[in-house]
Amino acid sequence: MRERMRWIVLAGLASAVAGCGSFVSSVDVGNLPPQTRAAMTDIKVYAAYQPEGIKYDTMAPVDATSCKSNVWDPPASQANAMEQLKYRALEAGANALIGVSCSRTGLDYGSNCWQSVVCSGTAVRAAKSSAVAYLPAPEASPSPQLKAPEATPRATPPASAGAYYALVIGNNDYRRINSLKTAVRDARAVGDMLNRKYGFRTTILTNATRGSMLAALDEFRAKLGPADSLLIYYAGHGWLDAEAERGFWLPIDAEEDSRANWLSNADISDTLKAIRAQHVMVVADSCYSGTLTRDAGRGITLPTAPEARLERMRSLRSRTALTSGGLEPVLDGGGGGHSVFARAFLTTLEENDGMLDGTDLFQRVRNRVRLNAEQSPQYSNIRFTGHQVGGDFIFQARRAAATGAGKGS
Repeated sequence: MRERMRWIVLAGLASAVAGCGSFVSSVDVGNLPPQTRAAMTDIKVYAAYQPEGIKYDTMAPVDATSCKSNVWDPPASQANAMEQLKYRALEAGANALIGVSCSRTGLDYGSNCWQSVVCSGTAVRAAKSSAVAYLPAPEASPSPQLKAPEATPRATPPASAGAYYALVIGNNDYRRINSLKTAVRDARAVGDMLNRKYGFRTTILTNATRGSMLAALDEFRAKLGPADSLLIYYAGHGWLDAEAERGFWLPIDAEEDSRANWLSNADISDTLKAIRAQHVMVVADSCYSGTLTRDAGRGITLPTAPEARLERMRSLRSRTALTSGGLEPVLDGGGGGHSVFARAFLTTLEENDGMLDGTDLFQRVRNRVRLNAEQSPQYSNIRFTGHQVGGDFIFQARRAAATGAGKGS
């Protein structure tokens, strides 16, 4: 089986957002037909992720933004963002929203907003016989940071009050170095899994240049809020500069003897430190990927009580990396059309029907990989990115939310 020169370099973009992007897509709710407005009024809003006693079918994750893009526009408001969110739910065929939260941001070049309020949640079709009282839509707040609505009490707290995003990169078709076989297929499968089962808002880049990879990271840096979570998955060539003790991701325009188009772990680490998201996990399936976490220390010490453990993980900022190996090459196959590591990662996520933290994910993936290859996945915090000891990334399966609501799997 041919070895894949895939490397895990966790690094960040050091550049600030330059220039303006496209305007936020918004709905002029005031000009909607009366029947549409009436239907929006009937959309019920839950702050809880798993409202007690409610049976429902999940339709889609939705979000909406109230944006002040010109000085003559009215101020961005939570009330306007919630109206747009209800319209998005209506478009999805839903009659309720669960897990609703809102946050206010200031100047946002990436969205062309002088100020904005973003609300997000999951659109669901709730059974009309559900007896639990619905929560009212969140009220606008004059404070700089809007507060999420009070959550309905529940035995297990939600994985995050914010939205889940994923940037998934797979590089096969290199222009000046040997091509790979499974990286693109791995990336597409991972992106589908994260969206379908875990509700991530997923961006997939295949055969990406250095410029497109940096642009995508810049976009997430501009739009993510302090309650959001981001997973970055990279499958492609990697390289270790032994003299500099630094690793690199190799975009498809990389050249073997020139670092001009390589992406270093220092670059990526700078971006991860600057991104406002509460939790960021990098999953790297490439050669020499262990350089990202080397000498970082374990940094993920957790209390043993499940409730305290989960709450601690959620409340502390985390920057972690799960790598397919250490300082060695890794396989570009061996997993039934996927790499050995990608197959283990996909199988573990598919089998999970509840909440899964990064540490548990790592242990299950490592056990599977070790049975099929001479490589050893690693998991730790990422150096110099602001990781807080005890924080960790949490995956919450949609099936678990539905079961908790009384729907069943």
